[in-house]
Amino acid sequence: MIHIVFQQNDVQALRKSFDLEPAMQGDIIQIEDDFAVGPLANIFSPEGIEARRQWWKEIMSTEAPAPAVDASAAAQGNSPEDEGTAAAQPAVEKAAPAARRLTPIDRATAEALKGLSPEEAIEAHKKLAAEKAAAETDAAPEAEPAVPAAEDPAAPVDDRTKVEALKARLNADSSEFVWIWAAQNKHDVSGYYWLMSQLRDFQGRIFILYLNNLPFINEKGSIFYPVNLFEIPAKEFLKARKLARPITLSEFEIDPDEWTRLCSEDKGVRILEGGKKLSQHPYTYYDEELKKFITGDWIKAGKLINQFINKAKQTTSDVFLLWRLKQLAAAGELDVQGELKGMKDFEIKLKSAPVAEPVA
Repeated sequence: MIHIVFQQNDVQALRKSFDLEPAMQGDIIQIEDDFAVGPLANIFSPEGIEARRQWWKEIMSTEAPAPAVDASAAAQGNSPEDEGTAAAQPAVEKAAPAARRLTPIDRATAEALKGLSPEEAIEAHKKLAAEKAAAETDAAPEAEPAVPAAEDPAAPVDDRTKVEALKARLNADSSEFVWIWAAQNKHDVSGYYWLMSQLRDFQGRIFILYLNNLPFINEKGSIFYPVNLFEIPAKEFLKARKLARPITLSEFEIDPDEWTRLCSEDKGVRILEGGKKLSQHPYTYYDEELKKFITGDWIKAGKLINQFINKAKQTTSDVFLLWRLKQLAAAGELDVQGELKGMKDFEIKLKSAPVAEPVA
């Protein structure tokens, strides 16, 4: 059994449930990128992968903010089948550690990864990539050393490598199956669309556990409706597992089409409307609500973002919100003191009204 989740906290919550029900034990794979924000055009092509990586690099940068990326490139290559075994390298979300910088998977590499667990496959891929890089270095003129991936906050996560390893494992063992855990939030649902559109060849072995407006009991014994998987107590996972069902052939036909539509529109923000329906909006979607939390008094960017995340109806990662604040400040819509870098480096307040010149 292989479990797939979309948030780091989900990994820990699910692992705790294994102690209560050993039959649920299995490898846990986390899809790290946050597909609820950022460019999606050509998402399975090298160009689309690079565009997304560059976008994440921009919003995580501590340099002066640049204008928002217009990612409305022609929508080609939105089907994973068009890309063969080309490896996607989406960039990190706020909770993800700096990841390994890996080369794309070719057919020979995919063959070498068969039969390995996801963790073993990633390590094997790293070794193969290092060997290839060493061979290229020997043949190339000497150059300046690259920044190690661990020191590069914009290094892409290896979600596509995980998927390729998963597919190799499913091909090697016909008895293996996958449980995809998704809660009622835009992060999980966006990740679900990205993932399942690559797994249609394994219909009947891919299960979904979708917590769609279902009640659970919290630690205090009260009924609640979880928005995130990690909100569920470990003992409630035993009830949640009963929701597991195979993704139907119809869903494997319809849901990838929905993902293709989202990719072709390629707007910057995705919002969950209910069920699995996602609407798309410009990168400025959160700006007006964010400005409602800004007053005429100076406030640290980090404190403002924390207030927004705790009180706003629709929220997103602090990294994205910081980027939007910096964009608003750079556009002259806010007063700023300090440097537009990290959350603790500057304060903001509403734009002061210009002082009128005295009449002579």
